[in-house]
This record gives sequence, C-alpha cells and structure tokens, in this order.
Amino acid sequence: MGFHFINISFTQETNNYFVTESDNNFLRDYKAPDFKFRSLTLVFDANGQGSTTELNNNQNLRSSTAFGFSQNFNTIKSQRTTSAIFHGNFNLSNINADVDYSVRLWSYHNSQNRFYFKNQWFYGIHNQSDFTLVMVENSNVLNLILKPAFSIGHGRIEPIGYARVAMDVERLLIKGGRFKSSFSENNRTELANKIAVIQTKRFFDPRLGRIYQLQSLDSILQNMDVIVDDDIAYFSLLQDAFLYGNYHYRLSGLRHEFGITEGINLFQAASDEFMSYGFYKFSYFLPKSYAVQHNITASLLGGLLVDNTQLTQNEYPVWIDANYEIGFYPTTRSFFSVGVVGGLNFNNTLGYITGANMNAYYFISPRFRFSLDALMRVGENYSEHDFNIVVSNFNRMEKQTSYGFRLGLVYSIF
Repeated sequence: MGFHFINISFTQETNNYFVTESDNNFLRDYKAPDFKFRSLTLVFDANGQGSTTELNNNQNLRSSTAFGFSQNFNTIKSQRTTSAIFHGNFNLSNINADVDYSVRLWSYHNSQNRFYFKNQWFYGIHNQSDFTLVMVENSNVLNLILKPAFSIGHGRIEPIGYARVAMDVERLLIKGGRFKSSFSENNRTELANKIAVIQTKRFFDPRLGRIYQLQSLDSILQNMDVIVDDDIAYFSLLQDAFLYGNYHYRLSGLRHEFGITEGINLFQAASDEFMSYGFYKFSYFLPKSYAVQHNITASLLGGLLVDNTQLTQNEYPVWIDANYEIGFYPTTRSFFSVGVVGGLNFNNTLGYITGANMNAYYFISPRFRFSLDALMRVGENYSEHDFNIVVSNFNRMEKQTSYGFRLGLVYSIF
C-alpha cells in the first residue's frame, strides 16, 4: 500500500504544465538579480573491516567528518563563487597485534571571480589551494599547494534556480486549484527575483525564517491578485514548492574563457613541483524545458611542468577533455542525470579516457538528501593535471577499466 501511494504521488507531481515555447524560453532567458547566497553542510561517516587467516589477524576502523562551505555573489558587474571543504580523518589499524593510528586533516579552497566590463566581456581572478597535515605516530607530513589563475573571456552563465522555483510555485498552486490563472512572464520574473532575495536572508531560529519566507511569498502573490483561496492547503503547497524547489542548481548560458595558471607545492617532503599552464574552457548550459537540462563543457590545457626531485627533463603535457550531461528534474524533490566523458592527454606518450556518469538524489526532508552516484571509466596512459579551478578533468588511468558507485546521506545546516 505504501509503495502504491508513493507511485501515485510521483505521477501526479510530474504532470507538465509548461509546454509552450514561451515557457521553455523563460528559463533560458532569465537574468538573475543581485544576490548573495551561503550554505554549510556536514557529512559524517564511519566504517570498519577485518580479516582473519591462519597467519594474519587484521582489523581497521576509520571515521571522518567534513564541513563544506560555499557562497555565491551575483551582480550585473561580477559573478563570484567560493567553496571550501574542511575534512578530518582518523584511522586505527590492528595488524597481528601491532596497533597503528593516523590522523589526516585536509582543507580545500576554490574561488572563481569574474568581473564584467563591456558587452559580456570579463576578466577573471581565481585561486585553488590545498592544505594537508598527516600525523602518523611520531611523524608529521605537511603540504600546501597554491594555484592562482588569471583569465579573460566572453559570455555569462546565469543561475536560474530561482526561476525554476517560481515555476514550481505556479505549477503546484494550479494543480491544487488555488490559482485564478497562469502567470505571465512578468509575474514569474517578479516572483523569481523575490525568491532570490528572501532565500538569502538568514535567521538564528529557522522557524522564524520559514514564517518570513512564506509571508513574503504570500504578500507578492496577493499583490498580483492571482490567488483563489488562501487557506491551509494554499500555504502547504506554497511551502512545499519553496522548501524543496530551491535546491535544484541549474544554469543557462554560454561562455568562452582563456587564461593562465601557475602552481607550486610547498612544504612537501616528496616533491617540489612547479607548473605553468595556459587554458581554454568552453561552457554551454541549456535548460531545454522545465524538467530537462543539457550541459556541455570542453577544455584545452597545456604548458610546462617541472619536478625538481626528478632527474628527467622538463615536461610539456597537453590535455583535451569534454563532457556532456543530460539532467532530469521531474519534481521539486528529485533529480537524475546521465553523462558521457572523454579526454586525451599527451606527455611523451598519447593517453586517452572515456566513460559515463550517473547521478541522482531525492530529498527526504528540506535538510536531508539521499544521493546516488555511479561511474565507469576506460582508459590508457591518461594522467590527471590536478588543476580544477576553471578546467577540470578525470582520474589517472593506466591500461584498465574502472567503475564505482556511492550512496550518501547529506545534511544541510543552512
């Protein structure tokens, strides 16, 4: 009976009320207002394993905790994003009564800053840094990696998640019989811009935040004179559309970007590496409809790599990578995507990689999200460039086929 109920709910919620070309163009053409958004997530996991034979008796216990912080600033003249991860890992092992432990502290910072000056032309100032401290009994290993980058380009990628929430509000209220008529494009834009403002306002007590958000949404809808009945069902539908819909991160637009990056490893005992690369990145995000999204990226990266610990000559590696993904957003709570990837790497020998990805998530509550990721890779002699500010690539591949999957539960603090 429970499964039957869930199936009916899903089928009803995926009814598509947006089938005209004007509806599809709304997401493609939406220009986000000025906003500042921050989020903080907490991830914890623990696992243990062991094996016993006639000669060996091994046990291993591991736990880790990670905080993830991100913020987005969007204005007419600039787009700035920052993400940081703070991760701690504790590992305890027992191998034939020989007990060892290790503690690993790791932080990662990535910032991209684009400043627009004329007709969608921009210059970019970016940075990527990694800090690692590993403590194994009486020895410590410290590592710091800095990778600043500078770029210039044309085009703009717009965040359109707030426009999608406005359409969610409209769709659920129409389905619930609480709308007089459909929104005009101006109504949708006005509501989307209001959602961008109220979503970024924070409260120490989340209950006060919910009251503020629903009051603000109700106020703008009442001023539009589109509500039939503002009863408890109306507010329930409004809350469901707002709380779940705003977690879909979708983009629209096209961008070309050229740049240079420098990188150096500091305080690392095993390596003293320096790199100097030039890069080009093509990005195209197309919201085909209310529920369907196409994402295409391609990049070229190459330059000088110096490793002072090696006796070989300087290296001049080159990478060409591409990725295509189609995403489906059938409801306010669910997402599913599949994609294909491919890449070439030349550094004395030619390497390649190809494969496929699958990603999905479902919101159990506004803060708890169940996620599923899977991938498959086939490649040979492909090495990763480890520069992931603007241009990203794939894991190192020898002559092999690899695959994997991950199940996760994510909690959003705010």
